[in-house]
Amino acid sequence: MDALAVLAVGMCVRVWRNGRSSAEQPQRLGQLADDLAAAVEEQWQRVAIHDGLLTDAIPVQWGKAAQGIAGPPSAALRSKRFAPLPGLQAVTASDLESGLVTDFYAVYGGLGSGRLVIAGDRGSGKSTAAVLLIRAALRHRREHSDAADRIPVPVLFSVASWNPDTQRIQDWIAGQLRQTYPLLTGRSGARKAVRLLDAGRLAVILDDFDGIPDDLRPLALRALSQQAEFRVVVLTRTDKMVEAAGLDGPLAGAVAVELQGVVPLSAAEYLLNAQLDPTPVHWSDLAERLLSAQGGPIAQALSNPLNLGLIRDTYRNEEAIGEFLDYCEAPGRRSEQISEYLLDQVVPSAYRRHPGDPPLRYRQETAEHVLCCLAFHMNQDELAWWSVRDWVPAAPRGIATGLAFGVAAGIAAGLAGGIALGVSLGLTAMFTFGLLFGFSPLPVSTAAPRTLRHVISRSSMIRALPTALACGACLGLAVGVAVALSARPAAGLTAGLTFGFAGALAGEGYGVLSRAGVEMARSLTPTKSWRSNRWIGLAVGLMGGVAGGLAFGIAFGLAGGFATGLVSGLGAALAVERTLSHTKHWPTRYLAAVVTGAGVGLAVGLTTGAPPGLSFGLVAGLCGGLLLGLLAGLMTTRTWWATLAFGQLALAEHIPLRLTRFLEDACDRKVLRTVGPEYQFRHARLRERLAERERTARRAEALRCEGEMRGQTVA
Repeated sequence: MDALAVLAVGMCVRVWRNGRSSAEQPQRLGQLADDLAAAVEEQWQRVAIHDGLLTDAIPVQWGKAAQGIAGPPSAALRSKRFAPLPGLQAVTASDLESGLVTDFYAVYGGLGSGRLVIAGDRGSGKSTAAVLLIRAALRHRREHSDAADRIPVPVLFSVASWNPDTQRIQDWIAGQLRQTYPLLTGRSGARKAVRLLDAGRLAVILDDFDGIPDDLRPLALRALSQQAEFRVVVLTRTDKMVEAAGLDGPLAGAVAVELQGVVPLSAAEYLLNAQLDPTPVHWSDLAERLLSAQGGPIAQALSNPLNLGLIRDTYRNEEAIGEFLDYCEAPGRRSEQISEYLLDQVVPSAYRRHPGDPPLRYRQETAEHVLCCLAFHMNQDELAWWSVRDWVPAAPRGIATGLAFGVAAGIAAGLAGGIALGVSLGLTAMFTFGLLFGFSPLPVSTAAPRTLRHVISRSSMIRALPTALACGACLGLAVGVAVALSARPAAGLTAGLTFGFAGALAGEGYGVLSRAGVEMARSLTPTKSWRSNRWIGLAVGLMGGVAGGLAFGIAFGLAGGFATGLVSGLGAALAVERTLSHTKHWPTRYLAAVVTGAGVGLAVGLTTGAPPGLSFGLVAGLCGGLLLGLLAGLMTTRTWWATLAFGQLALAEHIPLRLTRFLEDACDRKVLRTVGPEYQFRHARLRERLAERERTARRAEALRCEGEMRGQTVA
């Protein structure tokens, strides 16, 4: 009876706990959605400020798509998949005829199918429309906080990296969420992201749909049609969507609208609103030409939102706008030529010093050359500072790193143990360190871990084991061979085992921090990610240096006794860990194993070995270990390899050695912008234009060199 009573009480407690957990789950999910909304707003607030969208957005119009992009609007209007968002009315057929980009939120929030395709040509304002849509959605959510659980949080991702043939859209979005927002990192991040999607707490905006490879784009439409159970907005170039929809059908239930540019009257008002009153003469002339020759090349060029924004941001004085008008008046001038002319003025205008401005860090010619090289090397819109190393050969970096570490290790060992030990250890360290890290630096994070729990977790420790074993094996081999060659084989064996154990400990910590960092947010700025990456490397180096220094002191102080103690301690630790394997609280189990093993190993080592040089070994080991540990920690960070790559580019292509400082300066001048820790050209067409100029210049240089070689051969 007592057993039955205990069983009944246990079942009641479990039911009560499950019920409480079920009741608290929506509340926790709502708090998670609120926190995510705050992070999204902070992210796109920075972009809106940088692009000048807070004050006066370009009045881009849209209308029904003229070509076959989606099915009939009636199918989307009749759909009951989603009810109108709180505070919005259901969309009608007349609402889909035309409007401004500021009207997109009403269409998005009142559409029964919850699927919207926004199409347009290059520079038509698709990205601006997405930013305005996100800000409107978040503002509406704040204003209706009492119904926030029914208003999804909008998130935007470039869909170009999605492969619909190998990954479901929900899994890809969950991965993007984990990479972008800190509150969704860690072991439970993917589960939280999926829960938000399944509960309808997220709406997804997919940018750069035309960036998906041509053969996968129809498959992507089919996958979205079948898998997307959330509100979705797709941004795409018109011609690419027409091609994909014609092959395998459109996005089911979607309404398609197309950005139509800016009418001359709106374009003239937008330009004049930023001028003095009374309006300067040349700006008045430009407005008059827009209105009087609405089919002319100027009106056609400035109907494009990108060109309209460029002319307003680029031309600051009346003299400059006069030069633009003179260029447009040339006989036979076409709108395409005007667009290219405006793009070519972005860099000279950004690097032109105006009265009252601080001195320029970089001359216009230098900046233009560097930006052309960057655009040429970029294979996508984002530029991450740690990816620059892929632009240049890896062998010089590996050789330089191994050589630098070997020289430092040789000097440290020579001061402690003589010239023979220094030479032996320096050579072995040079080869082992160069081979281990010289061609594939470990993926230390671009951001610092949020909490200790994200660093010390069972999964991160298990994933770090290969790193730990590699570090321990290489370090033990290097030290063991060096000591054996310079002293005695027994001493080499002892030193190898000792340093191998210390290297494994340091490698384990390094791998844990690396894995934790890789999963951290990409919402940091590039400067912060650079600094945090460097500090993580130094912290890991400090930990490894202390472990290696202690190992050096104990190994040479206790000699063979420590080897015996090490083996005994490892055996005791493994025995305790297996004895407590039933314990579910794994930190307790591992802590007990480590403490027991350390105690047994120390006791055996002290009783079986004499400590003639313990004090000397500890002092020398800690000093040398700290030096080499900090050096190794720095040399295995992405900042180290990026700095070496910057040096290679500086030698090969005359790019500034401090490339990150140049990139920050270009952001200040609004040529580039930051999205998380990555840089982007503010305008994709500008990147394409600069890349084409660099390709043309390199082809001309190659032809010139080939001609010179042929001339020398003939001569």
